[in-house]
Amino acid sequence: MTYNRAQFLEIALKSLFSSTANWRKTVIVNNASTDNTLQVIQNIQKQYPERYIEIITHPSNIGNANNFRYSQKIASNEYTAVFHDDDAVHPEYIERAMTVLMENSNIAMISGGLTAQYNVDEHNWGMLPSTYSHYPSNNNVFYQLICARPTFCINIYRTNIYKKTEYRPEKYGKLHDIVFMMDIGKKGDIALLHGECVRWRQHVNSDSNSLSSGPFTDEILNILSYVHTEFAAYTQKLGMFKRILHRMLTQTLLFNFSYFLYKWAALSRFLTWDEFKKEMIKQNLFTQKEYNVFDKYIDKIFNPMVKKKAMKYWMATAENYDFRLNGQ
Repeated sequence: MTYNRAQFLEIALKSLFSSTANWRKTVIVNNASTDNTLQVIQNIQKQYPERYIEIITHPSNIGNANNFRYSQKIASNEYTAVFHDDDAVHPEYIERAMTVLMENSNIAMISGGLTAQYNVDEHNWGMLPSTYSHYPSNNNVFYQLICARPTFCINIYRTNIYKKTEYRPEKYGKLHDIVFMMDIGKKGDIALLHGECVRWRQHVNSDSNSLSSGPFTDEILNILSYVHTEFAAYTQKLGMFKRILHRMLTQTLLFNFSYFLYKWAALSRFLTWDEFKKEMIKQNLFTQKEYNVFDKYIDKIFNPMVKKKAMKYWMATAENYDFRLNGQ
């Protein structure tokens, strides 16, 4: 999917079409670009005649979220990969991802590790390891936060699950992808390939670097409420002793995640951290007593505990897979 990023789109497409994998077709959804996007695509078609490209150009810009929804509407194959127009994908990523997907019918979505870069190109990749993390669906939200969250810009989905999962930017704002991937994880397992699977471009014109479109306070609170609800639902299934320990762990994760989102979203534009904590108390995400304990012991006791647990869960979810280039 693309809009007015012709200079980046060329690199993204070259990285994809240098892939070791083969697939039926690539659909480029052009969101009414006014630059030379179409010329770039035509040049790429000449360079890679073996790759079948279908171009869909909207008559007018339908917005970022509606473009994602449109991708769900037109998805028709067994698997759907949604890539962004300003990143570069490792040449082995798709073939490796499909190897894991096709060997594990319970995996609903596969993703991979990233490096964030300003000057992204499609050259000089290292080899990817034949390992991945496997997050079970019964506690997927927990694994995404304690181990590592998937990388939205290179996800490959089972199409039947992708089409049934709702994009909800109206509630969660520009970070709706966080909840979207957690919703996917409730419908099936998630796999995360290790290594540099994508070079995620950072640039001043990216939506993630613009505060005018959010995130806003209510959107961040909605994301945190979602996570809190999912944590609580799983914790209630445990015995009393395990429930107490797991709640201690998940509340620490939620506290850290809330502080990360507060800082990343620059919510200090609207309210102080202490004021934000009061809003979270109103949402029943934390109690004042929990805040008092965290303020005093978060770095002395709770975060060291989380680091040990994170390593334990990271090792527990790690799996190996066999890979031969081009299936050889």
